[in-house]
Amino acid sequence: MNKFLLLGILIPFTLIAQQKEGIKFSQETSWDLVVNKARKENKYIFVDLFATWCGPCKWMDKEVFSKENVGNLINTNFVSIKLQCDTTKNDNDFIKNWHNDVKSICLKYNINTFPTYLFFSPNGEPVHRQNGAMTDSLFIEVVNSALNPQTQYYTLLNKYKKGDHTKKTIMHLARNARLLGDILLANSISRKFIQIMDSCNNKILLKKDNLQFLYEFSGQLNSKDNYFKLCYNESKIIDSILGRREISISILDNVITKEEISKYLAKENRSSEPDWNKIKMNISKKYNDKFAERNVLNAQLKWYTDNQMWEKVIKYYIIKAERYGLDTAGLGKTFLNNFVFEIIFMHSNDTYQINKGIQWMEMLLKEQPNDPAGLDTYANLLYKTGRVTAAIALEEKAEKIEIESAKTQRRDPDPIYSETISKMKKGEPTWAKNND
Repeated sequence: MNKFLLLGILIPFTLIAQQKEGIKFSQETSWDLVVNKARKENKYIFVDLFATWCGPCKWMDKEVFSKENVGNLINTNFVSIKLQCDTTKNDNDFIKNWHNDVKSICLKYNINTFPTYLFFSPNGEPVHRQNGAMTDSLFIEVVNSALNPQTQYYTLLNKYKKGDHTKKTIMHLARNARLLGDILLANSISRKFIQIMDSCNNKILLKKDNLQFLYEFSGQLNSKDNYFKLCYNESKIIDSILGRREISISILDNVITKEEISKYLAKENRSSEPDWNKIKMNISKKYNDKFAERNVLNAQLKWYTDNQMWEKVIKYYIIKAERYGLDTAGLGKTFLNNFVFEIIFMHSNDTYQINKGIQWMEMLLKEQPNDPAGLDTYANLLYKTGRVTAAIALEEKAEKIEIESAKTQRRDPDPIYSETISKMKKGEPTWAKNND
């Protein structure tokens, strides 16, 4: 058979196959027409709200909305419409026809994040909402939630407003409100749950799902709540149930800081250093010396950092590390490296403090000997103490690792390493000059 004839036969079928994949967005030119179409077909409505400048929106179009499994689910159950929320000089007639309706929708539903997905009943009543880029499997979970009255965000919100304060409704609604960025609503709902829990006995309070929810929204606790008292008196039991060491202590510390310290750390009070001894005494009277020492120490670190008093930041950070140890789990390693470089190396000329930084970096590099960022910090500290030869050798090692990594990732290597080596060989300072 002639190969061109074969192509001519195959192309239409290929196009048909492509058309069956992914979400089929309606071309209706107004909201009323979309609702009329949904009523006639007895389908829900799916609205994808996007902006032309939104990278995650484009990613969703390419990687999720084009998938056959997503298209099958949406096309079977929804009339779909894609609405552009910004305006550009390139807007076509279809987009221009929607300008007024889109403006109303964005205003009514407070759309300030893209992409945002709204789901409506066949009558145009809002039932569910979600936002952000996600995988096709997660998006399918969102769609299934939009089809289920037990998990629909707006449906649950209406039930809550009408007095449905059951645990299932409150938990689901509060978590979804927080995910959607409605922090005030999430906090209000979680506070209602805490108040309901106040009338419950310890057996109910100690149920794992209740403890987990209360931990997630522990910022709404106060020292008069039964859950706070339970954390104080039964901390080991709570830690055991949730499977996290000292989680109850962190909850108590948050409440104590909020009630006893936060007012002194507010921006308007930064010009006058708090009376740390008085604060410590007040906390000791209400709780104990350990709570007072730990919370005041954290407050001092925050206050001195906010006021850029680096010498004291370093002093109290070292005190905290010596009393309570260093957090080097997960992101703790990155934070410690950043602290040593950005604060100790860049702002201190104190031999004890710099050597403490060297000690910490040696500890980190023992676990990650080929971490270029860690090697760079370590090398700079050694250089600042006059150990030039060792510093250059370490920085050259870091540069070599960075170059190999850049090749693997097909990117340009970070020039900071070669620049630092050049300064070290010339005897120039590699730290902020105004701190000499």
